[in-house]
Amino acid sequence: MRRKVMASIKGKDTKPELALWNQLDHRRFRRYPSIKGNPDIGNKSRKIAIFVDGCFWHGCPICYRPPTTRPEYWARKLERNITHDNRVNNELRDDGYVVLRFWEHEVVSDPSGCFRKIMEALP
Repeated sequence: MRRKVMASIKGKDTKPELALWNQLDHRRFRRYPSIKGNPDIGNKSRKIAIFVDGCFWHGCPICYRPPTTRPEYWARKLERNITHDNRVNNELRDDGYVVLRFWEHEVVSDPSGCFRKIMEALP
């Protein structure tokens, strides 16, 4: 049962990603561009990578609540995700990219605010 539930969780085209995508000029950005780290939205020529991080999967300091079942597994999983995110951020910045990360709750509650942050960060 648990396997079926976990398998049904989407990795792409989530509601927060689509909410942010709908704020952007589709001629200037691409969804899931072929950029290191697999950002949700980006632009290779402008060197910008945008990630919409799920609050549960990436350990949001506001929303994350550790599961009560298998806490050791989930603690390790979260640690690996955070380490991976930091490594991707550093590699992209070393390659000259502007990296923006938004928590899922930020995008859901204020997509236009996230849009403004993207516009301010454009090179």
